[in-house]
Amino acid sequence: MRSYFRNSMLLFFIFFTGFFSIAQSGGDFEIPDVPGILSTQEKEAFNKQKGLLTARLTALQELTKQFNATCTGKKIAEDNVELINQCKSMMAQIDNDEAALKNEIREYKKTISTAEADEKYVQHVKKSMTDLAKKLGWSDEEIARLDSALNKLGMDGDSIVNSLQIVSNWSTIHQRGENAELKIKANGGAGPGLPGAGKQSTGDCAVFALANAAGLPYSVVAARAIKLITEGEWRNEEYRKDPQKVFKDGGLIGGEVLMLAEAFGQVEIIKSKDFEQALKSGRSVMINVAPYNGNLNGGHEVVLTKTFNHNGETWFEMIDSNREGPWQRQYLNNKELQSILLENGVVFRPEKGTVPKSLK
Repeated sequence: MRSYFRNSMLLFFIFFTGFFSIAQSGGDFEIPDVPGILSTQEKEAFNKQKGLLTARLTALQELTKQFNATCTGKKIAEDNVELINQCKSMMAQIDNDEAALKNEIREYKKTISTAEADEKYVQHVKKSMTDLAKKLGWSDEEIARLDSALNKLGMDGDSIVNSLQIVSNWSTIHQRGENAELKIKANGGAGPGLPGAGKQSTGDCAVFALANAAGLPYSVVAARAIKLITEGEWRNEEYRKDPQKVFKDGGLIGGEVLMLAEAFGQVEIIKSKDFEQALKSGRSVMINVAPYNGNLNGGHEVVLTKTFNHNGETWFEMIDSNREGPWQRQYLNNKELQSILLENGVVFRPEKGTVPKSLK
C-alpha cells in the first residue's frame, strides 16, 4: 500500500490554460489606418509607428501560438521542471507584452485622433481664410499666394533639440547682446537691416515682427490684425467680439500671420536653408522660434534682417520685440538659429506702387 501511494505521487500533473488567439481578439489590438487628411510628414511618422506596433503584435501572436502548442492541451508531470519553467516564463512574457502593447496601441489611437482633429481644424482655418480673401475682393493671384503659403508652412529647425539646450542657447544669445564686432560685421552684411518697431507688452510679437519686416508703424499693423480677427470665421465668437483677448491668450496663429503679411504685400514660405539667400536678395524673414523658457509647445515671432560671415560661419542679425531699446538687435550663428527655430520662414515682400489689400 505504501509503495502504491508513493508511486501515485509521481502521477501528479500540472495543467496550463491556453490563450485565445490574439490575432482574432480585435478591440484593444486593432491598429487603425492613418487618416488621409493628415499632412505627408504626419502620415510618414504615424505609418512608421503603425509598422512598429504591427510587428510587435505579430511577434506576440507567434509567441502565443508557440505557448499554446507547447504548454496547453497536455498534462505535464511535476518533475518536468524545465518544461514547467519554460511555460511559466512564456506565460509571463505574454502577459507583460500584451499589457504593454494594449497601452501603446491605446496611446497611438489617442494621438492619431488628436492629430486628425487638429488637421480638420487647420483645414477649416485655411478654407475660412481663403473664403474671407475672396469676400474682400483679393485677386486670384493674391489668393493663390495665400493658399500656397498656408499649405507650405511646416516644421523646421533642429528636430532633436531639447528644452535645456534651447534655454542655454537663448542665454548665450542674450549675453552676447549687441557685440561691437558682430554689429560692425552685420552692418556690412546682406539684408534690409530694418529699424525695430518697439517692445511688445502682450502676446503681439507677430504684429511687431510684421511691422519690422514691412517697415510700417506698429499701430497700422495692429489695427489690420484686429480687423482680421473680427472678420475671421476661424475664431470663435469670444475672440471676434474682443480681439485684444487674442494677444492676451497667446497671440496670432500662423495662418493669421500669413494673411496679414499678404494684406500688406506678398507672402512666401521658405525653408531655413534659404534664409541666407532671401536676406541677400534684400528680403527680411519672419520666423517662429521657441520662447526663452524652452517651451516647445509655445512660440515667439522674430525677424531676421541681416546675414554675414564670422569666423567661417553664417550668422544672422535678429530683431526681437521682447527686448527693449538697442537690445532688440541680437546676433546668432546658424547652429543657434536651428536650435530655437520651430517653423519655416515667412518672407514678406512689399508691392511697389500699391496700397495694402483691404480687410474691411
